[in-house]
Amino acid sequence: MITQAMKRLMVVVSMAGIMIVGLFFPGRVLADETTENVVGFNYKVEYPENQLGTNKGYFDLVLSPGQEQVVNITLSNPGKEKIAVDVLLNGTKTNPNGVIEYGVTEIENDASLKFPFEEIVSGPESVELAGGEVKNLELTIKMPATSFEGVVLGGIQMRKANQETGEVAQGATVKNEYSYVVAMVLKNNEADVPPEIQINKASGSQRNFRNSVVINLSNIQPFLVTNKLAIETQIMKKGAQEVLYERKQTGMSIAPNSQMDFFVSMNGEQMIPGDYTANVLATIDDQKWEKKLDFKITKEEADKYNKRDVGLVQDRGLDWKMVALIVGGILVVVIVIFVSVRMVQKGQKKANGKSEAKFSSRKSSGKKR
Repeated sequence: MITQAMKRLMVVVSMAGIMIVGLFFPGRVLADETTENVVGFNYKVEYPENQLGTNKGYFDLVLSPGQEQVVNITLSNPGKEKIAVDVLLNGTKTNPNGVIEYGVTEIENDASLKFPFEEIVSGPESVELAGGEVKNLELTIKMPATSFEGVVLGGIQMRKANQETGEVAQGATVKNEYSYVVAMVLKNNEADVPPEIQINKASGSQRNFRNSVVINLSNIQPFLVTNKLAIETQIMKKGAQEVLYERKQTGMSIAPNSQMDFFVSMNGEQMIPGDYTANVLATIDDQKWEKKLDFKITKEEADKYNKRDVGLVQDRGLDWKMVALIVGGILVVVIVIFVSVRMVQKGQKKANGKSEAKFSSRKSSGKKR
């Protein structure tokens, strides 16, 4: 049977546990993952006569040099309230995972890009829709006067304006934004161009606050590579044969005339200043590009990245501040439990003493009778 004292002990221990969790894991914010009805509108691609294949879900168009054309996407608001739909026109980029980005990104254009998508396609920045209204989003395409081989690839991103901000806690804000993206492929003809990968440079860097070496490379042709790019990299000290770090990744994509950063993890190790060599091999089907890249990591760079590496055990020793916090937290829990147990024991002794006194009193009364 659980006594009141034992219940109090359980409550105190639970509170102590919560205090420790709050001490070492502060400010964790959980965002609402429900996506139902969050976009707030619907769309339909209206395929023009020069569309190459229907029901693709995106525009695939052949146009002559200098040709202008207007294409439409039908927007509809199923709700009762007035909304605005923001429209963003983005040239495609390639992220470090080898995935094509059709939406807004901070990745820079590659030097090989001659015809940015944003300079060819134009449209309104926003479209207002009353409750239940259906309206056309008109996009104007103006092809470059100079003919080109290959493709220009971009994305039409549509999202509801003024989307609500998520939960806010301890100064941290989580904002979930949901949008539709429709791809657009533009070309002068249907002839393919061969891909060409240019391996640019290597340098010390970080990804997700972990020490890494980054290899920058480019697809310098207006050719879309889909799930066929493989990269293999070995990092070693300059002049040495021992491989320090390596990575191989297959099945990646790379957008036309775009650059890509390929990260090679240092596996949680400290970044050491010095001269290094990266052996890089990129392949697409039976085509290969190989290059040796010499690079230098300075002491300033190494110190900067080592301080930021969240998982790094520094040569300077343990983080005594963290050790003190952990030991202090454990001591708090031990003391709270010890004091609580003593309180329970004292309570039980008092209860037993009262019971014995009552029993003795009853025995005495019985003898007198």
